[in-house]
Amino acid sequence: MGKRKQKTRSTRSYKSSRKQNLSTTEVTPDLENETESSPTTPDDEKNRTLSRELKGLEDRCRRIDNRWHDTKKSQYLGNRLIDLASLSDVINQSCICKTCGHQMKVIEKTVGIATEIDVSCTRISCKNKNNKTACRRTNLDEKCSTGASVESFALNCSFVLGMQQIGAGGAESDTILTYLSLPHAHTFHRCSFHRIEMMMKPTINKISDESMKQALWEEIDSTIGTERCNEWKRGNVRPEDVKLTVTYDMGWQKRSSGHKYDSTSGHGFMLGARTKKIIDSQCMSKECRVCTKYANDETPPPDHDCVKNHIGSSKSMEPEAIFRMVNRAFDVLMFTVAVITSDDDSSMKSTLKHSWQLLIEKGLMKKSEWPRTSKGHKKTDNGRLPLHIPEPTFLADFNHRVKVLGGKIYALANASKKESEVDTGFAGRLKAY
Repeated sequence: MGKRKQKTRSTRSYKSSRKQNLSTTEVTPDLENETESSPTTPDDEKNRTLSRELKGLEDRCRRIDNRWHDTKKSQYLGNRLIDLASLSDVINQSCICKTCGHQMKVIEKTVGIATEIDVSCTRISCKNKNNKTACRRTNLDEKCSTGASVESFALNCSFVLGMQQIGAGGAESDTILTYLSLPHAHTFHRCSFHRIEMMMKPTINKISDESMKQALWEEIDSTIGTERCNEWKRGNVRPEDVKLTVTYDMGWQKRSSGHKYDSTSGHGFMLGARTKKIIDSQCMSKECRVCTKYANDETPPPDHDCVKNHIGSSKSMEPEAIFRMVNRAFDVLMFTVAVITSDDDSSMKSTLKHSWQLLIEKGLMKKSEWPRTSKGHKKTDNGRLPLHIPEPTFLADFNHRVKVLGGKIYALANASKKESEVDTGFAGRLKAY
């Protein structure tokens, strides 16, 4: 007994001395900042060494703990496709209620393709209820984020964004959901897809406008220099002094054969020639669903964001879109479109000219200077560009020229031997050259 007590006393004395040394180190943290004249004892050096070792051990344990938590969180990020029947069987066979010991059951609630699972006790009188797995919600709309609407779930919005990125719509979404056996596969297009698009539209437009604004700054910076660009941002540079070379093309939602254009909507993009980034865009549409629906019912439509902004053929959308962007560039964005690289579209070139009749009325042009055809007839005056905006010059796109020339060569290759001796091999080599 005496030896045990003596050993206990020595252990306690060691712990108390260690605690005293640690407390001394904590109370006097400025020992390292003492002057060289102050004497240092071996105990002080021992305390400093022990303090550094303990601090290093704490930092190491903290890093290991953070790394473990990060790894654990990363394993359960994202979404999974799980067979609900198998999950229900596993829970019924393997899980029991922590309150009463009865089996647990699975109840699902679906909104769109988002599913919330409620694991509850099968005993009616048990209070172990409402163990829900909540889906991530959106913060785009405070009103819908508090309810259970289809656009309040992030999974539904992400699915619609993904369909837009691959160029698909609501009809294609129903097909994908059907093959994946996801809920509401046959009603998602009709009931949910358009609602989610309308909710996300302001946010998408805001992000795209900010992206094009940043791209325009980079294009102007690479064209006129950083110092001059900063002056332009402050509004100290006239738009006539900021001349950009751009590329332009138009696309339509409905595939065309090159000879027939009957799409109801299209989109035009203007890209900077130096940065190859989109600096402006214009969407054209000949139809509005809301207006058409109420027009068929012969009732006035309610207030809505009408997308119809074009009257005419689908082919005429291309010159109309670039005309609006050139005007917006000079009057709003404060730069001049000096050179446009595009396909050989004669209607675009004639639209982006000053009206000859207006030039004559302003005294800037004589009647005798009116352009004429090879037969001496006056050319049609299709110019619509305002007089305060300089006329752009046009360059032909190389790829478009190759496409047009290749079509002519392949036409000769497909002709009879009496008309042409060109074969497809020669046509392919000539096009590649």
